[in-house]
Amino acid sequence: MHTQTRLDRIDIAILAHLQQDSSLTNAALADKVNLSPSPCYIRVKRLEKNGYILRYSATLNIAKIAGSLTIYSEVELDEHRKESFQRFESTVRTYQDLQECHMVTGKIDYVLKFVCKSVVEYQAIMDELLQKNVGVARFYTFFVTRTVFQREGVDLQALLTPGNA
Repeated sequence: MHTQTRLDRIDIAILAHLQQDSSLTNAALADKVNLSPSPCYIRVKRLEKNGYILRYSATLNIAKIAGSLTIYSEVELDEHRKESFQRFESTVRTYQDLQECHMVTGKIDYVLKFVCKSVVEYQAIMDELLQKNVGVARFYTFFVTRTVFQREGVDLQALLTPGNA
């Protein structure tokens, strides 16, 4: 069975529209990308199957639902072996307050993004991580005081246009 590896302009348009509004019906999406519903549906299913679409979700206004803090932590590990990274990563996955974990280059090893109810809750997580002895040498904490803006999607055309810097 042949799977398409290259995206054409219609695929990009489908992805861009779904990125902005994943609740679009197939008929509405097909209309936006100038296709009939059946070929649009087939393309969406192919994009899902080939891993271009990972999931569909809704963006919630957490501040309106419940009080919370957004906290970023930079983490340095004490050892830089494959097992050390695996142990740390498998442990932090278990914390539901941890929204993102990124391995990065430079002096630090990871950047973590937490959304917690309080500073006390965050500190309890970090204390537990230190007690579990998962290789944390140091961590640095940054509390978000105000979100200036947050983009919900990526400009696919800009990313895919050669020579864009």
